[in-house]
Amino acid sequence: MDMNCLAFVCYFGSLFLSVASASASDTKFQVLQNESTTFYVRWSSTFSPNESAVFCVTVGQMFYAECRKPLGKGNFFCKIGDRLPNTQYLLQLWICPSSSESTDTCQNVSNTVTAYTTPQAPTTANAAARNNETIEVMWQNPTQNLNDLMTLIVLYGGDSPQTIMQTTDSRPQSVKFTNLTALRAYNATLVIYNINNNYKSSTVYTRTVLTLPNGKFAHFFQHF
Repeated sequence: MDMNCLAFVCYFGSLFLSVASASASDTKFQVLQNESTTFYVRWSSTFSPNESAVFCVTVGQMFYAECRKPLGKGNFFCKIGDRLPNTQYLLQLWICPSSSESTDTCQNVSNTVTAYTTPQAPTTANAAARNNETIEVMWQNPTQNLNDLMTLIVLYGGDSPQTIMQTTDSRPQSVKFTNLTALRAYNATLVIYNINNNYKSSTVYTRTVLTLPNGKFAHFFQHF
């Protein structure tokens, strides 16, 4: 065997021998915060600095390039983006040779951590009065994983809020609230949530809408 190659093998053999006894508690790899298309991870290290080795994070089976950090002591933080909303991801932390392109030459130093992106709310929602006692709320959901998603719509303005809950869909959506009071101001909120893990989107607010008046003036107001 070439002496340079032998030195390389021995060097990295000693490196990974030094971390082989590391446990997940040594790095405290964890998800700090999750959003609809991103989540944040952190870990701590007591490993000595080494210019030829790096920390790597895998999302599924793939390295996430922005999470490559030089091996050393201290606390580390990483943002993982461009994810699909309302989706589960499996993460692991590794120590790898700097040139590594797969985990075949890496040492795992964490448990598998599960991260969830949250559902994503519609960018806008509209409300319109249909007659003197009916308001329709309309919205379009963004692209996301629709599994286990429900949409909660709440109408405010009456004596007590009215709620409608329905399965989240990728097509244009609408619901109608009836038995309202004529010429009263109402507005609605929408929240999308996952019924299994209780993660929810941000809240979307509609504009305030007046129901139409009673009687012969109702037809006149519908033209405005």
